[in-house]
Amino acid sequence: MEAALTKPIKPALRHVAIIMGGIELWGQARGLARIEGHLAGLEAARRTVQMVRKMGPSHLTLYSFSAEYLRRSLEDVDNLFVLIQDYIEHDLPTLVSENILVKIIGDRNSLPRSLKIFF
Repeated sequence: MEAALTKPIKPALRHVAIIMGGIELWGQARGLARIEGHLAGLEAARRTVQMVRKMGPSHLTLYSFSAEYLRRSLEDVDNLFVLIQDYIEHDLPTLVSENILVKIIGDRNSLPRSLKIFF
């Protein structure tokens, strides 16, 4: 199925938007810890960016962190912030070198200072 998704989409499609959800349920169904589910989600995001790039749309939105998530345990939230920072530090330079513009949108007030410096 993945091969079919890498074919260029008709030029009229300029924007793909994906709500990234269900990662924890996916992980739980496989007996994984929450953080392992999030790691799998991060890998899925990486693959998605590359696949959409090949498909042709000029814009991709990944909705990946809602304010609702901040109501979870401090450990869960901290783990996700660490993953986000890791993605920014390791993947952002590659994306920039491939002429992919990354814009972080939404309310940044609840982000830790270590992440705010990137926005």
